[in-house]
Amino acid sequence: MGLSVLYVLLIRYAGFVILSTVLLYSLEYIYTTAGEARDKKTAVRGGAGTLGITVAAFFVMRMITRNLMILGRSGVLPGIFAAAAFEGCISLVYVAAVTFVLNRTLCRRLTGEKLVRIKQAGLLTLTTVLFLYVIFKQFFSVNLAAGILNF
Repeated sequence: MGLSVLYVLLIRYAGFVILSTVLLYSLEYIYTTAGEARDKKTAVRGGAGTLGITVAAFFVMRMITRNLMILGRSGVLPGIFAAAAFEGCISLVYVAAVTFVLNRTLCRRLTGEKLVRIKQAGLLTLTTVLFLYVIFKQFFSVNLAAGILNF
């Protein structure tokens, strides 16, 4: 409950991507470790890693879509690249590709009971946050709080 209240209070300042990542990772980790002994150090490391990878993937996705849109508007690329729906489709393919690559590479190296919990929570969080961002921002034009990622 406390995480949800903090989410609402801080969304404008920290931003949708950062706070959604923290909230979803925390909830998923708590849910998957219900009834088990939790290692706080491992949970924090997993959360920090998930946050870092999500923010990095977000910046790359934003850079790709902005550059394609600029090139589409300037006439270097066909006009379809300037359409928000087409950019949204490109972003969805990007998120799916990033998720697949991370699952096949980095996540395969995380073995052991504690690390499997982090892997599951982290991959689900990354995919969910980025998909939600694309759906709401690029398809429905919802003005999501950028927070500290707005530069």
